[in-house]
Amino acid sequence: MNAVAPGFIETDMTARVPEKVLDLMSARTPLGRFGHPGDVAAAYLFLASDEAA
Repeated sequence: MNAVAPGFIETDMTARVPEKVLDLMSARTPLGRFGHPGDVAAAYLFLASDEAA
């Protein structure tokens, strides 16, 4: 079984969050930044591919 739990992703919705809150949240992520929608799409694409067998 595979699962994708991306955490904080940079979207139109997070664009409305105050900068102070965004800074605190991104500081708590392992990469120190928000993910991008393409990051999540790439993970799903890999898991759906034959290479993930």
